[in-house]
Amino acid sequence: MVAPVIPMQEEVPVIVLRVTPGHVYKDNKKTDQRVVDEAGRPVTRVRAFGRALGATGELTIEVPDAIADVAPGDVIAPTGDLSAELRGGDFGAIEMKILGAQVLTKVSTADHVFDGLQRDAVKARRQEQQEQSA
Repeated sequence: MVAPVIPMQEEVPVIVLRVTPGHVYKDNKKTDQRVVDEAGRPVTRVRAFGRALGATGELTIEVPDAIADVAPGDVIAPTGDLSAELRGGDFGAIEMKILGAQVLTKVSTADHVFDGLQRDAVKARRQEQQEQSA
């Protein structure tokens, strides 16, 4: 069965978890041969955490090596003619691969994102304590 490919119209900011070169597997064993895109360029796989198509979780962005200048902890926004390829994973999970990224724009870092979340949590806790005291 062919995995469905869905055109994406939304922005997909993600936190980079891991960056690895794509390798071809034969007989369930990794080879030295690299995965290439339609243009014959070697592909890098960027494993990330974010929200796409209404689902929050891990996803993979496949990009040519030339634009894969990102590192774990970067917050990036892929742009281009994006589409999502969906397929079944382990235990009923749905795996998502984003294709068509032509640029990976660094927009922040995970540290900044989590600092903001921490500030929001402290603010919410103080507000809750004030409401309970009143």
